[in-house]
Amino acid sequence: MAHSALKTEIADGRWRWKQRTPAMAANLTGHVWTLEELFLFKPPP
Repeated sequence: MAHSALKTEIADGRWRWKQRTPAMAANLTGHVWTLEELFLFKPPP
């Protein structure tokens, strides 16, 4: 779930915001993960 304090403004001249998760803000991922992605993820050994 995206956190409201991490939102960034979309620079298109209108008041629009892009929601980000903490992992997206830390550049660990580029999208909000689904539960399926989370459960199927296998970390490197």
